Amino acid sequence: KEILDVYDLDPELDFFDQGGTSLSLIQLLNNTKELFGISLDMGRFSDGFIIANYISEVYYSLAQKIWNSIIEDFQEASDTDVDFFDLGGTSLSLIQLINQTQDSLSIKLMMSNFSEGITFRSYLNEIGKSQLVVTKNN
Repeated sequence: KEILDVYDLDPELDFFDQGGTSLSLIQLLNNTKELFGISLDMGRFSDGFIIANYISEVYYSLAQKIWNSIIEDFQEASDTDVDFFDLGGTSLSLIQLINQTQDSLSIKLMMSNFSEGITFRSYLNEIGKSQLVVTKNN
């Protein structure tokens, strides 16, 4: 909202259709890197820079960063559906994952969210469910 200097931002519309420019997009990406320590792959936005997709990418990148800080040597391509504990996770590291997610993303996860087990995919799904609530409230 600050970069586009608009009061009512529609997350389903393209960044450029809401007054964004190439310069303001670069500013947004630089702010993202500075605030969150992540660089977004512009290739993910080949169909346009939709604000909701940008928000999802930020959440995804932060979730991946948190997961990788807990599970060392995680290989997303092959380990996405491998159980957290089979990847070396412990009960203590699961609590750390939940706490870091709450601290970094302001998303409260519970152990009960993962009663069927936890994989990177299920972790992202839980964040995605919460992200919908967070996005709608902003």
